[in-house]
Amino acid sequence: MSFLVIHTDPLHADFSHELAELAALDVEFRPLQVRTEEEVTAACADAHALLVTYATVGRRALAAMPRLKIVVRTGVGYDSLDVQAATERKVMVANVPDYCVSDLAEHTMALLLAWWRRIVELDRQVRAEGWGRPIKPVYRLEGKTLGILGMGRMGQAVAARARGFGLKLLGCDPHIPRHVFDALGVASVELEVLLRASDIVTVHALLNAETRWSICERTLRLMKPTAVIVNTARGGAIKTEDLVQAIFARAKGSNRTLRDDEIWDLVKRADA
Repeated sequence: MSFLVIHTDPLHADFSHELAELAALDVEFRPLQVRTEEEVTAACADAHALLVTYATVGRRALAAMPRLKIVVRTGVGYDSLDVQAATERKVMVANVPDYCVSDLAEHTMALLLAWWRRIVELDRQVRAEGWGRPIKPVYRLEGKTLGILGMGRMGQAVAARARGFGLKLLGCDPHIPRHVFDALGVASVELEVLLRASDIVTVHALLNAETRWSICERTLRLMKPTAVIVNTARGGAIKTEDLVQAIFARAKGSNRTLRDDEIWDLVKRADA
């Protein structure tokens, strides 16, 4: 049997690049559309290598693939892969750490500007009412403080772009050396200092046990009531229930705790 490479859940249909790379090898390439661990377990038992977009590859799936040598996540984050279980089975795990760095940094700045300058709100008003009535306040971005949570490639790219807007830059990442912060004009601070001082917080950390729910009830209480969060990392960096509670409390001037059904009703409406 030739070496079998399975792409679990590609988002494209043209595999000419993959086939060109594998042409010189005795390799079979098989694209599928499986995402859950149950689907991966059933469909990929004979794989020697996996390319993974969003599929979950956990301990059970790994145990069902005795020939597996490597799993490659075709992006930066690898929280859908059980790295510990793969290590135990001597299966290599790889990612693509420079995937879409510029795209994400530009998108982060686009979201930041759209919110801070009230672009969406103004667009809706003009479409509904025509030109004329001002929306106030709209604040100047220059001189505000941007806190960057996660100073890897993504956070560094955002810092480089944000500096041009005249923002004061704070960063938090215990895994990045100080000279990287200094080169970008970013002050290296602890998380609590960043949250207390920032007018805008952008999130770029990988999702793992250390970073999951970095933004939660405790840390939200540290932030300015007017602060903005832009999360272009994994959703699990923010505890959604706590965020909804905080938004509700600040909007209503209330300390009342929402019931679970109220929280998820607000979450569903936010996601709609």
